[in-house]
Amino acid sequence: MLAVAFLLQCAIVVAAPLFIAARLRKRWPLSWSLFGAGALTFAASQVVHLPFNRFVLPHLIALGVNFSKGASLVLTSVLLGLSAGVCEEVARFVALRFTLKKARTGPHALMFGVGHGGIESIFVGALAASAALNAAYIQRFGVENLGLSAIDAQSVRQWMNAPPYLVLLGAFERLMTIPFHISAACLVMVAVAKRRPVMLLAAIGWHTLLDAGVVFTASTFGLIASEVWVAVSLPFSLLFIHASMKQLAPLEDPRALPRPAASGEPLEFVGVEKNFEEVQALRGITVTVRRGERVCLLGPNGAGKTTSIRIVNGALSPTNGWAFLFGSTFSDDDFLSAKRRVGVVPQQPGMYSEMTSRQYLDFVKDLYQSKPYDDLVDRLALHDVLDRSSSTLSGGMQRRLSLAAALLSSPELLILDEPSAGLDPIAAHEMIQLLKEVSQGRTTLLCTHDLDEAEKLCDSVIILRAGRVLVHQPIAELRKHAAPTLALRAISDLDPLKSALAAHGYQTRVTDGEVIIAFPEAEQGVPRLLRELILQGVEICECRVLRPTLEELFIETVRSAESSPPSNRKAQESA
Repeated sequence: MLAVAFLLQCAIVVAAPLFIAARLRKRWPLSWSLFGAGALTFAASQVVHLPFNRFVLPHLIALGVNFSKGASLVLTSVLLGLSAGVCEEVARFVALRFTLKKARTGPHALMFGVGHGGIESIFVGALAASAALNAAYIQRFGVENLGLSAIDAQSVRQWMNAPPYLVLLGAFERLMTIPFHISAACLVMVAVAKRRPVMLLAAIGWHTLLDAGVVFTASTFGLIASEVWVAVSLPFSLLFIHASMKQLAPLEDPRALPRPAASGEPLEFVGVEKNFEEVQALRGITVTVRRGERVCLLGPNGAGKTTSIRIVNGALSPTNGWAFLFGSTFSDDDFLSAKRRVGVVPQQPGMYSEMTSRQYLDFVKDLYQSKPYDDLVDRLALHDVLDRSSSTLSGGMQRRLSLAAALLSSPELLILDEPSAGLDPIAAHEMIQLLKEVSQGRTTLLCTHDLDEAEKLCDSVIILRAGRVLVHQPIAELRKHAAPTLALRAISDLDPLKSALAAHGYQTRVTDGEVIIAFPEAEQGVPRLLRELILQGVEICECRVLRPTLEELFIETVRSAESSPPSNRKAQESA
C-alpha cells in the first residue's frame, strides 16, 4: 500500500501543474515556453540557494545557540524561509525584468508562477516515484537483507510502517503550494510592470512567512500541523492573486470576448489580430468569403497573407478576434468536421517521398474517408505516375498530385497557396487551366504573387498591407475606380495626332508608338472622338480601349495607401 500511495502522490503532483498550465493555455494564447521560463528560474535560484543553505546558513543559525530553545527555533525557521524567499523571488524579478520583457500581463504572471512552482512539484513527484520503488524493493526483500546498521534498519521500519494517508497528505501540500508560487509570481510581476519595488519586498516577506511557518510548525507540532499551516495560507494566496491581477494589464483573449454570431459562410474573420513577439502580423482583420466566391489574397511581403492562411487551417490561433471556418473556430469540437470540408494545395507539394502516388492518394482517401479517386486520376491525367515515387515526379506532376489530394474529399472550400510557383510556362499554363475547371462553382481562396494567374482564376480580390485589409471587392468593381485609357496609332507621324488630341483637352503620352490618353467615356465616346480626328485629317489605323490590369490596380492601391497621411489610412483601409 505504501508503494501505491507514493505512486499516487507522484501522479498527483506531476499532473497538477501541467493540467493548470494547459487550462491557462486554453483560456489565453500563452506559450509553454513561459512555463519553461518559470521552471528555469526556479532551477537558477537553487544554484545560489542550496550552497547558501549548505555553507552559510549553519553559521548564521549558530548565532542563536545561546538563545532559548524556542527562540533558536524561531531564528532557524526565519533564516530558512528568508533564504528561500530572497533567492527565489529575486530570481523571478531578474527573469521578468531583464529577460521576459514582453511578459508583463496578468495571464503571463499566472503561467510563469505555475512553471516556477510546477517544476518543484514535478521534482517532488520524481522523489515520490523513487520512494515507491524503494518501498516495493524493501517489501519484497525485507529490511534485514539491506545490510543496514541497527539504527538505520529501525528508521527504515518506521518509514515503512507510516500510514499511507501521510504520503497523500504530502501530495495535497504540493497542490496547495502551487497557488502560493503563483501569488508570489504575481506580486513580483506587479513590482516589474508597475515599477513598485516594494512589491518585491512583499513577495520575499510572503515567501519567508510561509516557509518559516512550515519549518516551525513541523518542528514543534508535527507534520500534520505544517500541512494545516499551508492550508491556512491558501486563501491568502488566492487573495494576493486576485489583487495582483487587478493591477496587471489583461491579455486580450479571443475566447474572453463576446463570441459574434457566425454567418456560416466558408470563411469569416471578425477583428482578427495575430502577434508574434514584437511583430503584429494581423491588425483587426474583418472579412467574409462567401459561398461560391473565388477570391485572391494579395499583398506585399509581410502583409499577413501566410498568417491568414495558417489561421484558416487552424495551424495558428488568433491573438484576438475570431476566425470562423464554416461557422466553427479552432477551439470548437466540430472544427475537425469543418476542416474536412476544405481542400488545400500548399505552396510546397508536401508528399511523403517514400510513398508512390497511389499510396499517397490512398493515404489521403483513408484520412478524409472519401470516395475512390479513379475519376480524379482520369481528370488530372495521373495514370502513368500512380506507381512512381512522388519524389521522382516533375514539378507539374507533383502539383497535379497535390491537387488530386486536395479534391479527394470534394471540398466546398479550396485553398490554393502559390499553386503554379516554380513551374515552367507550359506546366503553369496547364495548372491554371485545371484550376479554372475545378474552381467553377466552388469557393476558392488563392494566395499568389502572380497577378496574371489571379486575374484568370478569381473574380474578387482581398488586398492586405501591414496586416490590414485595404480592399475586398470584385475585380470588376475595383476597375471602376480607375479610369480606362485609350491607345491610338496613326498611319504617319504621331505629332498631328498629339496636337489634335491636345486641342480637345487631352494630355498625351507616347508608349511603343502609340499615343495614350485617359479616356473616362470608354467605348461610348470612342466613335465621336474618331470622327472628330478624321475630320481634322488625322489618319488613325488602330484604336484600343485599355482596361487596367489587376497588377496595375494592386500597385495603385498599395501605393495610394503608403502615400496617404497616417490620419487618413484607417478610413481608406475600411473603405
